[in-house]
Amino acid sequence: MSITTPVFGIARRLVGLTLSAVVLLAFAATITLTSERAAGQIFAQQAAGNEGAISKRSVQLYCKILHFDKDQSETALLLHEGYLSEHKRVQEEMQGFYRKIQEEFEESKDFTIWQKEVPKKQVEFAKQMESQQKSFLEDLKGLCDPKQEERWPSLERHRRRETYLRFQFVAGVAVDVVDCVRRVGLSPEEGKAPADVAEALEQYEFSLDRKLVEIERMAKDAETKAMEMAMGGDYQQMVTMMKKFSDEAILVRNINRENARRVSALLSDDLKIAFDKEVQRRSFPRVYRKSYVERAVESAEKFKDLDEDQRRTIGEIKAAYGRDASPLNERWAAAITEQEDKQGSSFLSMFQWDGQVKDTPVTQARKARRDLDNQFRDRLFAVLKEDQRRQLPKEDVVPPGADQQMDMMDFDMDTDDSEE
Repeated sequence: MSITTPVFGIARRLVGLTLSAVVLLAFAATITLTSERAAGQIFAQQAAGNEGAISKRSVQLYCKILHFDKDQSETALLLHEGYLSEHKRVQEEMQGFYRKIQEEFEESKDFTIWQKEVPKKQVEFAKQMESQQKSFLEDLKGLCDPKQEERWPSLERHRRRETYLRFQFVAGVAVDVVDCVRRVGLSPEEGKAPADVAEALEQYEFSLDRKLVEIERMAKDAETKAMEMAMGGDYQQMVTMMKKFSDEAILVRNINRENARRVSALLSDDLKIAFDKEVQRRSFPRVYRKSYVERAVESAEKFKDLDEDQRRTIGEIKAAYGRDASPLNERWAAAITEQEDKQGSSFLSMFQWDGQVKDTPVTQARKARRDLDNQFRDRLFAVLKEDQRRQLPKEDVVPPGADQQMDMMDFDMDTDDSEE
């Protein structure tokens, strides 16, 4: 028997971003690709905090974009607290629903309950969260004076990028060039970007926004059909619809690529290096996100009971890992790009997957990096005492077959978009 893919988990994480995006991913969740043994693993991921909510970090940026003063910013954050309270209420309701579905599935082993129950419930949750977001943004706009209200279209463009670039059908879609510039210290809304960079960013904003408005319109037009397909399991129509959105995603990626290169050429050498790294990180999040080895080393470096030999060896491990991982990361990213250039969207290819793990340049590159990670993890463990090892962060466990699935849906969120 087959079950739904972890796309369902991604869909749940996107609830509240936009009803359109949720519906599209909710019906994708009815595609059956994996073995029954993965059933519990999917629902084990459903407990969440504020995933899908507008974050505090985002609100702080909204205040900068709108040029809010201190009092306005403090009021905006108070409004945000109320918004998060309502969001949490819906999240708890969602978690109860997921537990109920999991229990029903474990008893019946009938995956069709997901086709019948999950899509319409996802839409219900999405509508509630979309309404909460709309209400919060209206309250935020109400804080604006006439001059600040003139900047509202700039916030709306930012919101479309924040919404539609948070997951990517192809590598490079999630690259918000404006935000990459912010990350290297040239915040345009604070007047820190040089004139030529600010001009390039403005042109990028308007160019990309025209495409995102078009995609938003397409998504809303597709909502009803997507819902019908989700409940009916109409595989071929799903593929046809996703192909349209994948084609649009390639155009978004191209806009991002072209403008990232343009902005990079305008930066000083030191900022160019940092900017290019940020673009790579967002283009290939599974490749360039902080690995377990890096997180474990960072944690170990802070241990107060390290002796001098341990501290020196950990430093050597850190340097060697960075040196050895770099070419493997480049190989992995290049393999993803080559695969997508030949086959199109990785997300779309998931719909055509037969469930068999294939030996491809991507899987080979991923395995090479994982083997390196395991090697350096063991080296670090060997340096530490048993009680020190217990203080390290827990290592993620990858379910059987999950690697290949995730290779085909590398559209993770910006991992730095956390509450502060």
